[in-house]
Amino acid sequence: MSEHEAKAKEEFEDYASSTEFQDALNKVFEGTGYITIGYYRTDSDSIGQSVLNITTRLEEISGITSSSHVLDLGCGTGRPALDIAVRSGCSVVGLDLAE
Repeated sequence: MSEHEAKAKEEFEDYASSTEFQDALNKVFEGTGYITIGYYRTDSDSIGQSVLNITTRLEEISGITSSSHVLDLGCGTGRPALDIAVRSGCSVVGLDLAE
């Protein structure tokens, strides 16, 4: 990694862990704890609802049941995996590289 790339990476990591950045994410995703793309079931779905919808839809098409084991790679806060576990009763493991 070049010196320029290393500096840019450091600056991004500093900003990404800042309160300012976290507050902006909470505002955009309506405090859902999700940072993801959305699935709009209706024209009136908000961004917050759309990010909750996508996890529900993933659970539906995956056929996750109480006997399922779910691995969430790049889980971040783990909110989607936890929501699936609560709804279905499955076991989940989340893995993220964030410190």
